[in-house]
Amino acid sequence: MRPTGSYLRVLRRLRRARGTLYVVDRLLVRLIDLVMVPIVRRQLPPGSSAFPEVDAGVIDQILGRHQHIDCADPHAPEVLEFVRAFDTDYILLAGCPILKPCFYGLARNTTSSFRTTWTCARPAS
Repeated sequence: MRPTGSYLRVLRRLRRARGTLYVVDRLLVRLIDLVMVPIVRRQLPPGSSAFPEVDAGVIDQILGRHQHIDCADPHAPEVLEFVRAFDTDYILLAGCPILKPCFYGLARNTTSSFRTTWTCARPAS
């Protein structure tokens, strides 16, 4: 859990960057979470909320529940075969600077790529 001062600094930055309505909306969602989550907690998966805290433990749980592959080259034959085996409708690839055409045909509907600006402290597997 973060200290209160940390939350207040985040809210001030969000108000400057996104406006007061955004901050009010975010606070209302947190308030609704405080009321609703205890009521429906038995039906929700662990960590469910509008803005869940994501730490190393949550990332490990996600990686444990879902098949994934960590790679330096998304166009390597073993990576393409790993993706092709899912026979998926959509593909979302994070952190790939350039996605070559060989990747686009793997999904029935669409393939998207986006660059992230954050870094993760976890070492690559």
